[in-house]
Amino acid sequence: MILILFILIIFYFINTENFNTLLDSNIICPDNTILHNNLCYDKVKPKCIDKATIINDMCYFSNIIECPINYKLVNENCIGYGPQICQDGYNFMDNKCIKLAGQPMCQDGTIPKGPECDLFNGYISNLNS
Repeated sequence: MILILFILIIFYFINTENFNTLLDSNIICPDNTILHNNLCYDKVKPKCIDKATIINDMCYFSNIIECPINYKLVNENCIGYGPQICQDGYNFMDNKCIKLAGQPMCQDGTIPKGPECDLFNGYISNLNS
């Protein structure tokens, strides 16, 4: 009796996998989406907190700028001499120190990976729900 039950369980899992493969082959997802477990997913990009933008995989308040020591702000560019050292919380970029706003954020269960949220290679938002 146990042997028959075991055989039926194995048969079920083999057929379920084949059934899912068969379903996958009949589902057509929209452009820029991916099929995973019979559902279409679209790409989702990480986001920054309000008023911040992603630059080089980090969030910055691009409108909050300062100049390094011995530099002066001229037409939104820092002009001066010496090392380009910004105070804590700023990074030097495009001839000025731009205020950091932290890491980009993704939905729960995913993490930023380059320009996308990492789950199924950047695809997370279920289009079929």
